[in-house]
Amino acid sequence: MKHILTVAGLLAFSIPYACQGLSLRVITISLLVLLFSYIMLLPSLKTVITTLADNPMLTLLMMYIAASCLWAEQEQTSSMLMVLKFLAFSAFGLYLVTRYTAQGCIRLLVITLSILSVLNLLAVLLFPSFAIHAGVEHTGLWKGSPAIKTHSGPSHC
Repeated sequence: MKHILTVAGLLAFSIPYACQGLSLRVITISLLVLLFSYIMLLPSLKTVITTLADNPMLTLLMMYIAASCLWAEQEQTSSMLMVLKFLAFSAFGLYLVTRYTAQGCIRLLVITLSILSVLNLLAVLLFPSFAIHAGVEHTGLWKGSPAIKTHSGPSHC
């Protein structure tokens, strides 16, 4: 069950619909990720503290990023929600580092990327309009494909 929840957490980072913006859906997902990470980290709190103590530059950087969300030019509510998202994703990263070996993390990433590949294929087949650009310079091209520019006139450097 732990592996399934870990893959679900990794999926939450990989699907833009689940982690971009500050909607109620994103806040809920961030809270669930934070709750899962907290519950899973609590029994190994000593390992977490050791990991943070062994990496002081990483710890300082995490504190700086969290603090910088507070003085951003956003309204106070948005800033606090950004801190929530950052804490959720940082706690999940600590959970991965303290609970899995490098080989275990790679295995979980392979599983996650395999699931995302299948979901992507299904989305393209079932909802092709999501995968094709519309209303932009490269309308009609598949998203992620390079736009080929053609010039009929002289080029200006």
